[in-house]
Amino acid sequence: MTSAIVWLALAVALLLVLCWKVKLHRWRRPRLRTPDLPAELPDYWHADDPRKLAAALVQRERTEPRIIPGAEAIIRFHEPKHPARTRVCYLYLHGLSACRQETAPVTETLAQRDEANAVYARIAGHGMGDQAMSEVDGAAWLESVWEFWLMARALGDQVVVVATSTGAASAVWLLQQPGVSEKVRALLCMAPNFKVRNPLAFLLTWPGADYWLPQVVSPEKRWHSLDPRQQKYWSTNYGNRALIQMELLLEQVQHAPVETFNVPLMIQCSPEDPVVDAQFARDLFDRWGGEPKLFRWFTVAQGESPHVFVGDIMAPQNNSDVIQSFRDFLTRLPAAKAEQARASVEADLETGAARAQE
Repeated sequence: MTSAIVWLALAVALLLVLCWKVKLHRWRRPRLRTPDLPAELPDYWHADDPRKLAAALVQRERTEPRIIPGAEAIIRFHEPKHPARTRVCYLYLHGLSACRQETAPVTETLAQRDEANAVYARIAGHGMGDQAMSEVDGAAWLESVWEFWLMARALGDQVVVVATSTGAASAVWLLQQPGVSEKVRALLCMAPNFKVRNPLAFLLTWPGADYWLPQVVSPEKRWHSLDPRQQKYWSTNYGNRALIQMELLLEQVQHAPVETFNVPLMIQCSPEDPVVDAQFARDLFDRWGGEPKLFRWFTVAQGESPHVFVGDIMAPQNNSDVIQSFRDFLTRLPAAKAEQARASVEADLETGAARAQE
Protein backbone atom coordinates (compact mmCIF):
# COMPACT_ATOMS: atom_id res chain seq x y z
CA MET A 1 0.00 0.00 0.00
CA THR A 2 2.80 2.38 0.98
CA SER A 3 4.63 1.51 -2.23
CA ALA A 4 1.56 2.30 -4.34
CA ILE A 5 1.18 5.70 -2.68
CA VAL A 6 4.82 6.48 -3.33
CA TRP A 7 4.48 5.58 -7.01
CA LEU A 8 1.31 7.68 -7.28
CA ALA A 9 3.05 10.64 -5.68
CA LEU A 10 5.94 10.28 -8.08
CA ALA A 11 3.54 10.11 -11.05
CA VAL A 12 1.74 13.26 -9.90
CA ALA A 13 5.06 15.04 -9.40
CA LEU A 14 6.20 13.99 -12.86
CA LEU A 15 2.93 15.24 -14.37
CA LEU A 16 3.32 18.60 -12.63
CA VAL A 17 6.88 18.94 -13.90
CA LEU A 18 5.74 18.03 -17.41
CA CYS A 19 2.91 20.58 -17.31
CA TRP A 20 5.35 23.25 -16.12
CA LYS A 21 7.80 22.36 -18.83
CA VAL A 22 5.32 22.52 -21.72
CA LYS A 23 3.25 25.35 -20.22
CA LEU A 24 -0.23 23.99 -19.70
CA HIS A 25 -1.90 27.03 -21.28
CA ARG A 26 -0.50 25.95 -24.64
CA TRP A 27 -2.89 23.03 -24.61
CA ARG A 28 -5.99 25.15 -24.89
CA ARG A 29 -7.94 25.00 -28.13
CA PRO A 30 -6.89 27.75 -30.56
CA ARG A 31 -9.43 30.55 -30.85
CA LEU A 32 -10.10 33.21 -33.44
CA ARG A 33 -9.65 36.62 -31.84
CA THR A 34 -12.64 38.94 -32.12
CA PRO A 35 -11.76 41.48 -34.83
CA ASP A 36 -11.97 45.21 -34.17
CA LEU A 37 -14.47 46.62 -36.67
CA PRO A 38 -14.96 50.40 -36.69
CA ALA A 39 -18.29 51.66 -38.01
CA GLU A 40 -16.57 54.05 -40.42
CA LEU A 41 -13.14 54.64 -41.87
CA PRO A 42 -11.04 57.03 -39.74
CA ASP A 43 -11.03 60.65 -40.91
CA TYR A 44 -7.52 60.41 -42.35
CA TRP A 45 -8.85 58.12 -45.08
CA HIS A 46 -11.09 60.92 -46.46
CA ALA A 47 -13.80 58.42 -47.35
CA ASP A 48 -16.06 61.18 -48.69
CA ASP A 49 -13.48 62.17 -51.33
CA PRO A 50 -12.68 59.33 -53.82
CA ARG A 51 -9.44 60.88 -55.03
CA LYS A 52 -8.11 61.45 -51.51
CA LEU A 53 -9.23 57.98 -50.43
CA ALA A 54 -7.25 56.36 -53.24
CA ALA A 55 -4.22 58.53 -52.46
CA ALA A 56 -4.38 57.59 -48.78
CA LEU A 57 -4.37 53.91 -49.70
CA VAL A 58 -1.34 54.37 -51.96
CA GLN A 59 0.46 56.19 -49.17
CA ARG A 60 -0.38 53.49 -46.62
CA GLU A 61 0.93 50.73 -48.88
CA ARG A 62 4.15 52.67 -49.49
CA THR A 63 4.91 52.66 -45.77
CA GLU A 64 5.48 48.88 -45.87
CA PRO A 65 8.74 48.29 -47.79
CA ARG A 66 8.22 44.52 -47.97
CA ILE A 67 5.17 44.72 -50.24
CA ILE A 68 5.94 43.10 -53.57
CA PRO A 69 5.38 45.53 -56.46
CA GLY A 70 2.10 44.53 -58.07
CA ALA A 71 0.73 42.96 -54.88
CA GLU A 72 -0.24 46.21 -53.17
CA ALA A 73 -3.87 47.08 -52.47
CA ILE A 74 -5.22 49.56 -54.98
CA ILE A 75 -8.33 51.47 -56.03
CA ARG A 76 -9.10 51.80 -59.72
CA PHE A 77 -11.69 54.29 -60.91
CA HIS A 78 -14.00 53.98 -63.87
CA GLU A 79 -13.06 57.57 -64.73
CA PRO A 80 -9.47 58.01 -63.49
CA LYS A 81 -9.37 61.68 -64.49
CA HIS A 82 -12.64 62.39 -62.69
CA PRO A 83 -12.91 59.98 -59.74
CA ALA A 84 -16.46 59.70 -58.45
CA ARG A 85 -18.81 57.27 -56.80
CA THR A 86 -20.28 54.77 -59.28
CA ARG A 87 -23.51 52.79 -59.35
CA VAL A 88 -21.54 49.64 -58.47
CA CYS A 89 -18.11 49.14 -56.94
CA TYR A 90 -16.27 45.82 -57.20
CA LEU A 91 -14.33 44.42 -54.24
CA TYR A 92 -11.79 41.66 -54.85
CA LEU A 93 -10.78 39.37 -51.98
CA HIS A 94 -7.84 37.09 -52.77
CA GLY A 95 -7.07 33.69 -51.29
CA LEU A 96 -4.65 32.51 -48.61
CA SER A 97 -1.01 33.33 -49.46
CA ALA A 98 -2.03 35.10 -52.69
CA CYS A 99 -2.67 38.71 -53.77
CA ARG A 100 -4.74 40.61 -56.35
CA GLN A 101 -2.73 39.13 -59.23
CA GLU A 102 -4.19 35.70 -58.42
CA THR A 103 -7.06 35.77 -60.94
CA ALA A 104 -6.39 39.04 -62.74
CA PRO A 105 -7.91 40.26 -65.05
CA VAL A 106 -11.27 38.78 -64.02
CA THR A 107 -12.35 41.54 -61.64
CA GLU A 108 -10.78 44.28 -63.78
CA THR A 109 -12.75 43.19 -66.83
CA LEU A 110 -16.03 42.85 -64.93
CA ALA A 111 -15.62 46.32 -63.44
CA GLN A 112 -14.74 47.89 -66.78
CA ARG A 113 -17.81 46.40 -68.46
CA ASP A 114 -19.97 47.59 -65.58
CA GLU A 115 -18.48 51.11 -65.69
CA ALA A 116 -17.61 50.60 -62.05
CA ASN A 117 -14.92 51.52 -59.58
CA ALA A 118 -12.97 48.63 -58.07
CA VAL A 119 -11.11 48.00 -54.81
CA TYR A 120 -8.43 45.32 -54.80
CA ALA A 121 -7.64 44.18 -51.27
CA ARG A 122 -4.31 43.14 -49.85
CA ILE A 123 -5.25 41.18 -46.77
CA ALA A 124 -2.96 41.60 -43.76
CA GLY A 125 0.30 39.65 -43.99
CA HIS A 126 -0.10 38.94 -47.70
CA GLY A 127 1.86 40.16 -50.70
CA MET A 128 4.94 40.69 -48.50
CA GLY A 129 6.94 37.51 -48.85
CA ASP A 130 6.91 34.45 -46.64
CA GLN A 131 7.69 35.69 -43.13
CA ALA A 132 4.82 38.21 -42.94
CA MET A 133 2.21 35.45 -43.12
CA SER A 134 3.16 34.38 -39.59
CA GLU A 135 3.12 37.89 -38.14
CA VAL A 136 -0.66 38.30 -38.15
CA ASP A 137 -3.68 36.29 -37.04
CA GLY A 138 -7.03 35.49 -38.61
CA ALA A 139 -8.68 38.46 -36.91
CA ALA A 140 -6.18 40.76 -38.64
CA TRP A 141 -7.25 39.24 -41.96
CA LEU A 142 -10.87 40.01 -41.16
CA GLU A 143 -10.02 43.53 -40.04
CA SER A 144 -8.42 44.04 -43.45
CA VAL A 145 -11.47 42.67 -45.22
CA TRP A 146 -13.66 45.06 -43.23
CA GLU A 147 -11.44 48.03 -44.03
CA PHE A 148 -11.59 47.33 -47.76
CA TRP A 149 -15.33 46.78 -47.50
CA LEU A 150 -15.71 50.28 -46.05
CA MET A 151 -13.72 51.65 -48.99
CA ALA A 152 -15.85 49.83 -51.55
CA ARG A 153 -19.02 50.97 -49.79
CA ALA A 154 -17.82 54.56 -50.06
CA LEU A 155 -17.12 54.22 -53.79
CA GLY A 156 -20.33 52.57 -55.00
CA ASP A 157 -24.07 52.56 -54.35
CA GLN A 158 -23.78 48.78 -54.33
CA VAL A 159 -20.86 46.37 -54.09
CA VAL A 160 -20.16 43.23 -56.09
CA VAL A 161 -17.79 41.04 -54.11
CA VAL A 162 -15.47 38.81 -56.15
CA ALA A 163 -13.60 36.23 -54.09
CA THR A 164 -11.18 33.37 -54.65
CA SER A 165 -10.48 30.39 -52.38
CA THR A 166 -10.20 31.52 -48.73
CA GLY A 167 -11.29 34.99 -49.84
CA ALA A 168 -14.74 33.44 -50.32
CA ALA A 169 -14.77 32.36 -46.66
CA SER A 170 -13.92 35.94 -45.71
CA ALA A 171 -16.80 37.12 -47.89
CA VAL A 172 -19.27 34.84 -46.09
CA TRP A 173 -18.01 36.23 -42.79
CA LEU A 174 -18.43 39.75 -44.17
CA LEU A 175 -22.05 39.12 -45.12
CA GLN A 176 -22.82 38.31 -41.49
CA GLN A 177 -21.80 41.78 -40.34
CA PRO A 178 -24.57 44.34 -39.69
CA GLY A 179 -25.59 46.46 -42.67
CA VAL A 180 -23.44 44.62 -45.22
CA SER A 181 -25.82 42.34 -47.14
CA GLU A 182 -28.15 45.24 -47.96
CA LYS A 183 -25.34 46.87 -49.95
CA VAL A 184 -24.05 43.74 -51.73
CA ARG A 185 -25.42 43.26 -55.22
CA ALA A 186 -23.85 39.81 -55.66
CA LEU A 187 -21.11 37.47 -54.48
CA LEU A 188 -19.03 35.82 -57.21
CA CYS A 189 -16.73 32.98 -56.10
CA MET A 190 -13.95 31.05 -57.79
CA ALA A 191 -12.76 27.80 -56.15
CA PRO A 192 -14.28 28.85 -52.79
CA ASN A 193 -12.57 27.50 -49.71
CA PHE A 194 -15.35 26.85 -47.21
CA LYS A 195 -13.68 23.58 -46.21
CA VAL A 196 -10.32 22.13 -47.20
CA ARG A 197 -10.13 18.81 -48.93
CA ASN A 198 -7.57 17.30 -46.54
CA PRO A 199 -9.60 15.10 -44.14
CA LEU A 200 -7.11 15.73 -41.32
CA ALA A 201 -7.57 19.51 -41.37
CA PHE A 202 -9.68 19.34 -38.20
CA LEU A 203 -6.49 18.56 -36.26
CA LEU A 204 -5.38 22.15 -36.86
CA THR A 205 -7.79 23.37 -34.19
CA TRP A 206 -7.26 20.63 -31.64
CA PRO A 207 -6.04 21.73 -28.20
CA GLY A 208 -2.37 22.67 -28.26
CA ALA A 209 -2.10 22.37 -32.05
CA ASP A 210 0.20 25.36 -32.28
CA TYR A 211 2.56 23.53 -29.89
CA TRP A 212 2.45 19.87 -30.90
CA LEU A 213 1.78 20.25 -34.63
CA PRO A 214 5.33 21.43 -35.44
CA GLN A 215 6.61 18.42 -33.52
CA VAL A 216 4.64 16.04 -35.74
CA VAL A 217 4.91 17.68 -39.15
CA SER A 218 7.06 20.40 -40.67
CA PRO A 219 6.60 23.74 -38.87
CA GLU A 220 6.24 25.37 -42.27
CA LYS A 221 3.87 24.99 -45.19
CA ARG A 222 6.11 24.95 -48.25
CA TRP A 223 5.22 24.48 -51.89
CA HIS A 224 6.91 25.23 -55.19
CA SER A 225 5.77 26.66 -58.48
CA LEU A 226 7.36 26.29 -61.88
CA ASP A 227 5.95 29.69 -62.89
CA PRO A 228 8.19 32.56 -61.70
CA ARG A 229 5.20 34.92 -61.55
CA GLN A 230 3.37 32.63 -59.14
CA GLN A 231 6.58 32.29 -57.15
CA LYS A 232 6.68 36.09 -56.99
CA TYR A 233 3.07 36.92 -56.09
CA TRP A 234 2.20 33.99 -53.80
CA SER A 235 3.76 33.27 -50.41
CA THR A 236 5.11 29.76 -50.96
CA ASN A 237 6.59 29.13 -47.52
CA TYR A 238 4.71 30.08 -44.36
CA GLY A 239 4.22 28.75 -40.85
CA ASN A 240 1.52 26.42 -39.58
CA ARG A 241 0.05 29.33 -37.62
CA ALA A 242 -1.51 30.65 -40.83
CA LEU A 243 -3.13 27.26 -41.48
CA ILE A 244 -4.49 27.14 -37.92
CA GLN A 245 -5.99 30.62 -38.30
CA MET A 246 -7.46 29.65 -41.67
CA GLU A 247 -9.11 26.57 -40.20
CA LEU A 248 -10.60 28.64 -37.35
CA LEU A 249 -12.15 30.95 -39.94
CA LEU A 250 -13.46 28.04 -41.98
CA GLU A 251 -15.08 26.42 -38.95
CA GLN A 252 -16.93 29.66 -38.28
CA VAL A 253 -18.06 29.96 -41.89
CA GLN A 254 -19.21 26.33 -42.02
CA HIS A 255 -21.80 27.18 -39.36
CA ALA A 256 -22.87 30.48 -40.90
CA PRO A 257 -26.65 30.86 -41.36
CA VAL A 258 -26.39 31.09 -45.14
CA GLU A 259 -30.05 30.05 -45.44
CA THR A 260 -30.93 33.55 -44.26
CA PHE A 261 -28.66 35.39 -46.71
CA ASN A 262 -30.48 37.51 -49.27
CA VAL A 263 -27.57 38.00 -51.67
CA PRO A 264 -27.30 36.55 -55.20
CA LEU A 265 -24.48 34.02 -55.49
CA MET A 266 -22.52 32.44 -58.32
CA ILE A 267 -19.80 29.84 -57.77
CA GLN A 268 -17.38 28.42 -60.33
CA CYS A 269 -15.47 25.43 -59.01
CA SER A 270 -13.68 22.35 -60.31
CA PRO A 271 -14.77 18.97 -58.92
CA GLU A 272 -11.11 17.94 -59.15
CA ASP A 273 -9.86 20.76 -56.92
CA PRO A 274 -7.12 19.24 -54.70
CA VAL A 275 -7.17 22.13 -52.21
CA VAL A 276 -10.81 22.72 -51.30
CA ASP A 277 -13.73 20.40 -50.65
CA ALA A 278 -15.73 21.12 -53.79
CA GLN A 279 -18.70 19.04 -52.66
CA PHE A 280 -18.96 21.03 -49.44
CA ALA A 281 -18.99 24.20 -51.54
CA ARG A 282 -21.88 22.72 -53.48
CA ASP A 283 -23.70 21.81 -50.26
CA LEU A 284 -23.28 25.34 -48.89
CA PHE A 285 -24.56 26.69 -52.19
CA ASP A 286 -27.66 24.50 -51.91
CA ARG A 287 -28.37 25.96 -48.47
CA TRP A 288 -27.85 29.55 -49.64
CA GLY A 289 -30.97 31.67 -49.27
CA GLY A 290 -30.29 34.38 -51.85
CA GLU A 291 -31.69 34.34 -55.37
CA PRO A 292 -30.79 34.11 -58.13
CA LYS A 293 -27.94 31.69 -57.57
CA LEU A 294 -25.89 29.56 -59.92
CA PHE A 295 -23.31 26.83 -59.37
CA ARG A 296 -21.06 25.94 -62.28
CA TRP A 297 -18.77 22.95 -62.30
CA PHE A 298 -15.71 24.15 -64.18
CA THR A 299 -13.89 21.54 -66.25
CA VAL A 300 -10.14 22.00 -66.53
CA ALA A 301 -7.99 20.58 -69.29
CA GLN A 302 -5.21 18.12 -68.60
CA GLY A 303 -2.22 19.89 -67.09
CA GLU A 304 -4.23 22.88 -65.80
CA SER A 305 -4.60 23.75 -62.15
CA PRO A 306 -8.03 22.68 -60.84
CA HIS A 307 -7.74 25.28 -58.06
CA VAL A 308 -6.43 28.41 -59.80
CA PHE A 309 -8.10 27.74 -63.15
CA VAL A 310 -8.26 31.32 -64.39
CA GLY A 311 -6.03 34.40 -64.58
CA ASP A 312 -3.17 35.63 -66.73
CA ILE A 313 -0.59 33.89 -64.56
CA MET A 314 -1.99 30.37 -64.29
CA ALA A 315 -4.68 29.93 -66.96
CA PRO A 316 -5.15 32.85 -69.38
CA GLN A 317 -6.89 30.50 -71.82
CA ASN A 318 -9.87 30.33 -69.42
CA ASN A 319 -10.26 34.06 -68.78
CA SER A 320 -12.95 34.74 -71.37
CA ASP A 321 -15.02 31.70 -70.33
CA VAL A 322 -15.00 32.53 -66.61
CA ILE A 323 -15.60 36.25 -67.14
CA GLN A 324 -18.47 35.73 -69.58
CA SER A 325 -20.15 33.27 -67.20
CA PHE A 326 -20.07 35.87 -64.44
CA ARG A 327 -21.30 38.56 -66.85
CA ASP A 328 -24.25 36.44 -67.94
CA PHE A 329 -25.16 35.87 -64.29
CA LEU A 330 -24.93 39.56 -63.40
CA THR A 331 -27.24 40.53 -66.26
CA ARG A 332 -29.91 38.26 -64.75
CA LEU A 333 -29.98 40.14 -61.46
CA PRO A 334 -33.23 41.97 -60.76
CA ALA A 335 -33.13 45.74 -60.95
CA ALA A 336 -35.20 45.95 -57.78
CA LYS A 337 -32.21 45.60 -55.48
CA ALA A 338 -30.34 48.29 -57.36
CA GLU A 339 -33.26 50.65 -56.97
CA GLN A 340 -33.52 49.84 -53.27
CA ALA A 341 -29.84 50.55 -52.81
CA ARG A 342 -30.12 53.85 -54.67
CA ALA A 343 -33.09 54.86 -52.54
CA SER A 344 -31.13 53.93 -49.42
CA VAL A 345 -28.22 56.12 -50.53
CA GLU A 346 -30.55 59.03 -51.25
CA ALA A 347 -32.16 58.62 -47.83
CA ASP A 348 -28.73 58.63 -46.18
CA LEU A 349 -27.82 61.82 -48.01
CA GLU A 350 -31.08 63.48 -47.04
CA THR A 351 -30.56 62.48 -43.40
CA GLY A 352 -27.04 63.87 -43.46
CA ALA A 353 -28.24 67.15 -44.99
CA ALA A 354 -30.98 67.46 -42.39
CA ARG A 355 -28.50 66.94 -39.56
CA ALA A 356 -26.19 69.52 -41.05
CA GLN A 357 -28.98 72.12 -40.95
CA GLU A 358 -29.80 71.41 -37.30
